[in-house]
Amino acid sequence: MSRASSALTRRWSETGTGARHPGAHHHYRRYTKAGLASIARTADLKIELLSHYNSLLFPVAAAARLVGKLVGKTSSDDQMPSAPVNAVLTRIFALEQHLVGRVPLPAGVSLVAVLS
Repeated sequence: MSRASSALTRRWSETGTGARHPGAHHHYRRYTKAGLASIARTADLKIELLSHYNSLLFPVAAAARLVGKLVGKTSSDDQMPSAPVNAVLTRIFALEQHLVGRVPLPAGVSLVAVLS
């Protein structure tokens, strides 16, 4: 990557929920915020932005995954919810566009990084 370029990456966050979703979609690496920052520094990249996102829905996702583990669910949790539920979830997720990069988000389902 040339010094005049930037990269945007989105990665699954290591949340400790043990979700099967990423593996079901062939994503086998999970990152902590510190781990992703370390990789960027090792590659001599400047971190323009490094933040969790999908934070507002994180408690819902964590609870659903915990319940799934407790009942022995072995499949991913990626079925589309009903249209009304999906509309509510979409609006909640959309609220974060005003937060990412402006407000520290301590946890989330995913990480976003802008590196140069």
